[in-house]
Amino acid sequence: MCAVLAEQFDAFLLDLDGVVYIGAELLPGAAEALGRLRGAGKTIRFLTNDPRPTRRELAEKLTGLGIEARVGEIITCG
Repeated sequence: MCAVLAEQFDAFLLDLDGVVYIGAELLPGAAEALGRLRGAGKTIRFLTNDPRPTRRELAEKLTGLGIEARVGEIITCG
């Protein structure tokens, strides 16, 4: 079912805390799901309503958790 859903969209907007990770812990299956989306050529944007970290800090955090992330893919409320 999820693979079919992924085929219907070109872009995915993902909240960070609670969807990709909780605190400093990557959620189970997040890295694999994001890898499959990237492998399928999908556009990914990471969203946060936390105004404290910079986009660079969030990209570094995601990379440290094993998630490919570029600064330009991160959208903050700031």
